[in-house]
Amino acid sequence: MAEPRVSVVVVNYNAGVYLERCVRSVLGSDCALELIVIDNGSADGSIETLRRSVGADARVKIVVNPRNLGFASAVNIGAGLARAPMLALLNPDCLVRPHTYARVLDALEAQPDVGIAGALVFNPDGSEQRGCRRREPTPRASAVKLAGLGRRASTPRALRGVDLTAEPLPAEPVRVDAVSGAFLVVRRDVFAQIGRMDEGYFLHCEDLDLCRRCREHGHGVLFVPGASVVHHQGVSGRERPLSVEWHKHRGMARYYAKFYRSEHRPAMRAAVTAAIYAHLVLRMGRGVLNTLAPRRRAALAVAEAARAPAMDAVAPERSVFVVGSGSIVGRPLVARLVAERYHVIGVGRPRAADEDGVTRVSREYFTKVPAADFSSARVLIHLAPIWMLSDVLDAARRHGVTRVIALSSSSVVTKADTDDAGERNVVEALARGEQALWQACREHGLEGTLFRPTLIYDGCRDRNVTRIRNFVRRFRVFPLLGAGSGLRQPVHADDIAAACARVIDEPRTFGKVYALGGGRTLTYREMVSDIFADLGLEPRFVNVPPQLLRGVLRVLSWLPTGRDLTPAMAERMNRDLCFGNEPAQVDFDYRPQPFTGAACGA
Repeated sequence: MAEPRVSVVVVNYNAGVYLERCVRSVLGSDCALELIVIDNGSADGSIETLRRSVGADARVKIVVNPRNLGFASAVNIGAGLARAPMLALLNPDCLVRPHTYARVLDALEAQPDVGIAGALVFNPDGSEQRGCRRREPTPRASAVKLAGLGRRASTPRALRGVDLTAEPLPAEPVRVDAVSGAFLVVRRDVFAQIGRMDEGYFLHCEDLDLCRRCREHGHGVLFVPGASVVHHQGVSGRERPLSVEWHKHRGMARYYAKFYRSEHRPAMRAAVTAAIYAHLVLRMGRGVLNTLAPRRRAALAVAEAARAPAMDAVAPERSVFVVGSGSIVGRPLVARLVAERYHVIGVGRPRAADEDGVTRVSREYFTKVPAADFSSARVLIHLAPIWMLSDVLDAARRHGVTRVIALSSSSVVTKADTDDAGERNVVEALARGEQALWQACREHGLEGTLFRPTLIYDGCRDRNVTRIRNFVRRFRVFPLLGAGSGLRQPVHADDIAAACARVIDEPRTFGKVYALGGGRTLTYREMVSDIFADLGLEPRFVNVPPQLLRGVLRVLSWLPTGRDLTPAMAERMNRDLCFGNEPAQVDFDYRPQPFTGAACGA
């Protein structure tokens, strides 16, 4: 066995199946290492399972304590068995990438005055885990954190708390005050110099203490954003949440007593201690309520089961990123791509679990995860509002994207002369999004295609035709301004999805903009009449005086659900909003279905 570059210490206490997964991910690392598992008296069979699984691997040492000695004590036992110049602490509910340790070690070795380094830690849903990069938890910063403030980058610096997750992710390793003990690498000589882990802590805050003493001895603490870890936080403490809260708050009280005793008067120290234990009472009270509420526990279990396994977001080469995979266009598009044997990486809010041919990750994970830690896909299809495209283009390029297909809206043309301030803002945002696409294509050699659909519907979830359908179903009558003679081309979401799939490898569409309308041109009145007929109702219209209709819509626009119900919208009932489909028909055989009433599933 090669001399280990790092000794990884994993402290286990009833981590269940997570322990074996953690160990296997560590053993898959691409640098020489040894793994020391210190078990604190687990009773869940996790150590027995681990021995059967990897017990024959010469890199693995397993030590079983007769009882739970606490995290710090167990780490010190593991450190005493370590042989490598670097010592790594890793929670048993963490998963590392093959190159995670090599990247962190390279960053640590490149800066000799750094004693500790940490990585970018993700929650299972792909969000950055709070605490993986932190400021010193001064009483003021901790008060901000307890108050729930300081979670946004726009918060004034004076009101920002301990966590740095709201700050922009740095491109290179940066010095911080502390990193997470869930994943931490420390020089073994520095670890010995600063006095190892303080065994006065049983659980929590010992990582803050270690980082503080490291800085006080003149060694820096480094956050390495180019290496990532996924941490299923709190696995070992799920069966004893109240005990975990007690040790967490007791640890924080010890930290302040240890490092701030000389800086504050007795009254201030008493106030800080009282605040810590008052917060403990609130947290324990909430924990008791959750324990007594079966529905709450069931809801949490369902939510956890639905979280995207970001660490498993490795897909075959024939993969496509789809931003907005849960939208009305995204759902039929995903089904089409999977049928055509693409692997879809859905980027957005991962409400659904993965399925065959589909991996779901959060937008935050997509934009933050290091490129080599994630599957490379050549194609990005962006179905979210196009003004959000610029936020993901840089990440897309890092992940290997060379082809971008984006959805805008015909509103960028039809509402260009609007008098409504809200609509003007939308038009400007659409224009900025389109400009961002073409600028990225010019500067980075991307092949882009832009679609401008008009009046998208699916009969179920759209905010255009379905809103009319629901109004007709409820009131059996529809108000018109004038004759309702403006021409429309309602386009089904499935036709937009088909267009996106069809142009992926179509070079004739590169660098072009296409208007996408439906397969039938009809007046606004005819469109609503078809909806009446589909509902089995006789069309009934009432002509409303312009001033009255404008006033009613202005009032409705003040409601949260009616922000886009503007007088300008009503006035367009008599304006033609059609575009020719001929360029799309010529370049990629676009043949949309005709509008027939917009029933759900039509």
